[in-house]
Amino acid sequence: MRRITETDLANTAPLTGDLKVRALRGLKAGWGPFSYDPTKTRAQDIFNAQPTLFGAAAPTGLSLVRKKVIAACKSEDEIKANVEITECLCEWATQRAVRARLHHIPPYLLSNAVGISYSFWLNLVLIVENRLVIPFLDPRRKHQLTPVGLRFVFSMMHHRARVLDPDLADAELAVFQFPPTIGADGTERRILLPHFAGDTELYSFDELEKIVGETYDLWQQVLTERSETARKSAGKRGTLI
Repeated sequence: MRRITETDLANTAPLTGDLKVRALRGLKAGWGPFSYDPTKTRAQDIFNAQPTLFGAAAPTGLSLVRKKVIAACKSEDEIKANVEITECLCEWATQRAVRARLHHIPPYLLSNAVGISYSFWLNLVLIVENRLVIPFLDPRRKHQLTPVGLRFVFSMMHHRARVLDPDLADAELAVFQFPPTIGADGTERRILLPHFAGDTELYSFDELEKIVGETYDLWQQVLTERSETARKSAGKRGTLI
């Protein structure tokens, strides 16, 4: 079964009825032309995350991080999108003297689809102004997390990190978005906008399991619907004009 992305699952799973079906049908054509994985996989360098049991590591300079991100990209558009997010993160972390530690948080495994898992977090924790923070990156320009999507992500982070790991019980949960803005010189740039869970009302784990399971059941139907439509189209006779 084709996997729904983290952001799309978070935005879609809380929906009900026809709204959910329409949202899933909107996903079946596929996703954007590029990925932000080059930035996400370099998060350890961006935040200078250090191994928990070892001494301090020398920070990776922005120029080297940028080179590593570019090397992992597959197109000019992907390079531009990832570099601007990487630079936002580096600037934000430097301004706030952010420190980071590597910390594995087990993925959420989909119970009704073998091999599909989700990580609504990076495998590191940040120390921001003496607060322990678990971050999730939402770097899209469009179709980023909605208010219900944010609630879904915070709920997943809470149940998979704070509930299961005593070391993270008091951690703050954060989602980083990157809206575009126009600078004083008239040029567009992305800025980092953090959202914190605070006292957001969270879904219970049973509620998450239920809405994710329902979403994937419907997703299977939507994909089957697509396949049947394609087969019918392929089977039509041609006409001579």
